[in-house]
Amino acid sequence: MQRVLVVTVGGSPHPVINACREFQPDFTYFVCSKGRLPHGSEDTVDGPGDPCGDKRTQKCPECSADVPLGNPKGKAIVYQVNISPHAYAKKVVEDPDDLEEVYGVMLSIHHEVKQRFPNATKAISYTGGTKNMTVGAVLLGLHYPEWQLAINKGPRRDLIKVTQGDSWWPINISSIYAKGQLQAYIPLLERYEYNTVQELLRPLQMNPSLPNQERARLYRLRQFCTAFDAWDRFDHQEALSRLEALGGRAGPWIRLAKNLVGVLPKGNPYQAVADLVLNAARRVKQGGYDDAVARLYRAVEMLAQVRLKEMYEVNTGKVDLGKVPAECRSLCEAAVQDDGEIRLPLVRSYELLACLKDELGRLWREQESRVKNALRVRNFSILAHGNEVIRETHYRECGTVFENFIKQGLEVCQVKPEWHQLPTAELLEM
Repeated sequence: MQRVLVVTVGGSPHPVINACREFQPDFTYFVCSKGRLPHGSEDTVDGPGDPCGDKRTQKCPECSADVPLGNPKGKAIVYQVNISPHAYAKKVVEDPDDLEEVYGVMLSIHHEVKQRFPNATKAISYTGGTKNMTVGAVLLGLHYPEWQLAINKGPRRDLIKVTQGDSWWPINISSIYAKGQLQAYIPLLERYEYNTVQELLRPLQMNPSLPNQERARLYRLRQFCTAFDAWDRFDHQEALSRLEALGGRAGPWIRLAKNLVGVLPKGNPYQAVADLVLNAARRVKQGGYDDAVARLYRAVEMLAQVRLKEMYEVNTGKVDLGKVPAECRSLCEAAVQDDGEIRLPLVRSYELLACLKDELGRLWREQESRVKNALRVRNFSILAHGNEVIRETHYRECGTVFENFIKQGLEVCQVKPEWHQLPTAELLEM
């Protein structure tokens, strides 16, 4: 497998030379500043004469002569490392303090390497160069983790430059990269895009250089996202199974999921109605107003179904007339289907509740006109019986009517489901 090295070039050639010797690249990109030292590092790569010689001097306190601080002799880097002309390229930065330009050069190298060396092992050594050259190199490594970052560590005679004796020191930025990505996923979590986040987490978790603790954290987050994605699709049993495996801070959600799947000894049958309303709110967050209205319609319908079942043992999907008082049976008999079964639609379910003098039926009579107008908007939706797209303005007209009716209906029924919206960014701490 080919090995490609990107190295930033500054005032000292030694870390660059040692990086090349230790990494042993098949191809090297030297990122350098325009001109000669002390203002530019371009010449140190392959310039003539002794561009890598240490030209610094100091005055002798006794004779005032200029005494060299180092060896003034030093051939260019490519000659010292014996790199052939076809095995390297110089990328010259006009202004090494311009981060935008530096990163643009780094990015161009990245795209070039993808074309020329698609399967290469890639590394960046950023010991030399200006601060912004270092930042540009690190940014490339953070944005594209297939690049291994490294510095050269060694003794310093001063704060100016690394001298001889330095060695290759790889930097593991996997955790830094993962944490940065998690922050970038927060807007997706705020929109309840659980499945998208779960898929984006997959390559992060699979990174072999990621510390075990961080990998375990990403695994747990993926499992939470998978669980709540199932919840969002009304697969509460799948959500419950995954949440029970997670335990810990999943406790409150485990209890709610158990209620929804009907395994709590004293569950609240109206919780499913609240769950539909909360699901509708998530669709609104995503701009899915048709989906939101469809869920609220179902919640209005379910509210009547649960009330009839819990209070009067009437199953609206298969009505037993023996459970219905004589004065209300004609309402049900009018809903006989072709197969002989009696199935009550939404409006007739509420009419039956009104006939039974139930509090929810009374509320229906009070708001019947308003709710029916909202139902017409829903019926024209492409997700119901029409071809209309429900936009935000339509949602505000009918969705709020449905939601207000549901919440008032739960109040008159004197039931109190839990109104806990699914978690978003707080998942990062669970």
